[in-house]
Amino acid sequence: MDAPNYVQGLYTVAQRDAIFAKADKYPDAADGLQNQVPTIFPDGTVGWRQVPEGGDGTANANIAVVESTNKASKTYYPGDLLIYNGQLYVATVVISSGSFLFPDANILPTRADMQLLSINGKGENCLRNWYMYGGGSQQGGGQFPINQRGLTSYTAVGETIDGWFQTGGTTTVEDYDIRHTSLANASSDLYQVVDRPFIPGATSISFGVLSGIRFFSGSVNLGTLSEETVVYSGDDCQLLLAPVSGNRIKAIIRVYAGHNVIIIAAKIEIGPISTLSLRSSQISGVYRLADTSPDYGMELAKCQRYYEAGIEWQAIVDANGFYRNTIPYKVTKAKAAVPSVGGAVYWDGTVWADASGNVSIAALGNKPEYGCIIAVTGLPAGAIFDVQIAASAE
Repeated sequence: MDAPNYVQGLYTVAQRDAIFAKADKYPDAADGLQNQVPTIFPDGTVGWRQVPEGGDGTANANIAVVESTNKASKTYYPGDLLIYNGQLYVATVVISSGSFLFPDANILPTRADMQLLSINGKGENCLRNWYMYGGGSQQGGGQFPINQRGLTSYTAVGETIDGWFQTGGTTTVEDYDIRHTSLANASSDLYQVVDRPFIPGATSISFGVLSGIRFFSGSVNLGTLSEETVVYSGDDCQLLLAPVSGNRIKAIIRVYAGHNVIIIAAKIEIGPISTLSLRSSQISGVYRLADTSPDYGMELAKCQRYYEAGIEWQAIVDANGFYRNTIPYKVTKAKAAVPSVGGAVYWDGTVWADASGNVSIAALGNKPEYGCIIAVTGLPAGAIFDVQIAASAE
């Protein structure tokens, strides 16, 4: 049988509330739960484990689940739950009284609790194009990350893969991740701007990044987020959150000068704890993705709300060499989109010839988020033309 996944603890909201409500009563006789401790059993379910009456020297007697300091005052066994700073933690090995301080590699926040603390129950990711494993969509076949611009190395300030921008340095699409490399003498940011999430009762927002076997995360109070705020600081990078006009939030990965950071996945969500990653139960110090990989079609549609490439339009001009029509976008844009022509050719009877000087394009009247208008003039009568169009609402 597989080892029990204590961190994943499967329990309901009602069970969690019961743990918090009864925590301050141990080892009282109230509620018939005297001398019982909340525990994740080997099958992953949560229940109450009977322990001996206190005072007889038996291990695990009279366990208190509330720790008023960061030091354990009782002995814990694998699966035992304890509360610290309003969060549920689980022991993964035998922890003797007074033998550890928070944080400790053997005392982990429980997965189910992290989901509940996200308030919306799922820890929904507010970022688009957050999963970087796969080598990029420019390969065809639906690989992540979404990369409609098609480059595998971005060196200019501005757009990189879909949704992500850089202030400098280089962003490279690799087989199993993306990598952001700063300049030798200056730090640089890789960032995304998202709509500020709103859920009634939400008070905090978290930002997590899975980087190889490492995991960075931090959170900030939504009510006090008034300026760029560091939520995590490490040896080679920082994670920051900043308010942006239009009730939006900028999620920033800042790489220090002369360093590079790989990114496998990133997550912005409501709640004080990032649910993106879990510590591996098999390999010490290694983290793995906790979320399932996203649906490619859904993720592409999210990205196309802000940028859409590869809109191809082919038609025939009339006897006067004229053509005009409305071209709908595949996905309605998040705001007024600016269309552009990526290339235009026409068939002159022998070869495809350049027609970029014959094509003009404009946003669609009072519905610029829905499509654009194309006009073609000056081509030979009845000529076939082909136009590549992109639209940006970044």
